[in-house]
Amino acid sequence: MKFNLGDLINKVTPIITNDEISYFWETSNRIRESIIISRRLWPDFSIDNDCIFLADSSKENIDLARKLCTNRIDIEYYVNHRHIIDLFGGYNCATTKEEINYLGTLVQYMLTAKLQYDFPSISFQVVFNYNGNQDEANVTFWQI
Repeated sequence: MKFNLGDLINKVTPIITNDEISYFWETSNRIRESIIISRRLWPDFSIDNDCIFLADSSKENIDLARKLCTNRIDIEYYVNHRHIIDLFGGYNCATTKEEINYLGTLVQYMLTAKLQYDFPSISFQVVFNYNGNQDEANVTFWQI
């Protein structure tokens, strides 16, 4: 998928009001929280043999994937999948399907853009998987 900012703007409609945004900025450590959130949306990557992984992937998880999976696509799919709830700390809070869909789509577009930026000569598939169960909603990617 080629990244297109217009697609992101048109497909991902903000679901938080301007009043909610103002309250957040007034009541939080916005610099630190913004940096943390930006790392979720614009991550670093690592290269291990012929695989490209999110840089925060553990060696144990990579080794397990290499044992369980038979090809590079399956290894990258397994290691690079991230649950939306895990990325943004949504456990034990009221989260709507619209919020999960918004964040998942945003992460999908941002990962696509970052992968294209860091690896312009490699094609990737970036997928947001969401069946309505917020605990299972995840984003992953692999080289194609």
